[in-house]
Amino acid sequence: MLSGLFTDFTGTLISILLSLPGVILAVSIHESAHGFVAWKLGDDTAKLSGRISLNPLRHVDPIGLLLLILFRFGWARPVQVNVRKLKKPKRDMCFVALAGPVSNLLLSFPLMIAAYLAAFFYTANYARFGDTTFSTVLEVMTHIFEYAAIINVGLGVFNLIPFPPLDGWKVLGAFLPVKVYFTLMRYERIGMILLLALMITGLLSGPMNLATNAILDLEYGAIAKVASLFI
Repeated sequence: MLSGLFTDFTGTLISILLSLPGVILAVSIHESAHGFVAWKLGDDTAKLSGRISLNPLRHVDPIGLLLLILFRFGWARPVQVNVRKLKKPKRDMCFVALAGPVSNLLLSFPLMIAAYLAAFFYTANYARFGDTTFSTVLEVMTHIFEYAAIINVGLGVFNLIPFPPLDGWKVLGAFLPVKVYFTLMRYERIGMILLLALMITGLLSGPMNLATNAILDLEYGAIAKVASLFI
């Protein structure tokens, strides 16, 4: 998408605008899920700081948002969790970490359904009435829902990578000895730099695309199969 700004500025700008609602929804759901699960497990830090909210202004990180728009992988402002308030810190931190990416993966399915239905009605309306305003609206809605589904799957899969400071790393921590985990946690910032380097060099693109496309194909296949029973 970044290279597209130089080769097809208008088309790329339209893609960015169409993907923006999905990006905002994805990060808001992701961080709210972290805070909600932490609250239910005994830590009210996120609740008291207003992070259990779908208001994107409470969650968006400018750099992470830009990377999400351009590369489909990024992050939001992390929800603060007080491990000492959790009932069973090690186990509960695993659930809190999983909540974000799992919420994105779950959300992607109804978004894919919405994209499928919008595309179906667009095709039917276009075939009957041609290029009308309503057809254009349906086409735009199809792309918005498609982008939203793709971004949610991408964000969910990306955050499940067991690499600091991603959620997958915190999940892995539940299976490591406490001393080892907290020792490794001191190097989270270094991990972030290495992660950015992997993203910039494109070394993560191949595996991430394979995983994301596999999930999207499964979702679309299931929806198409059910739809064939009624259409």
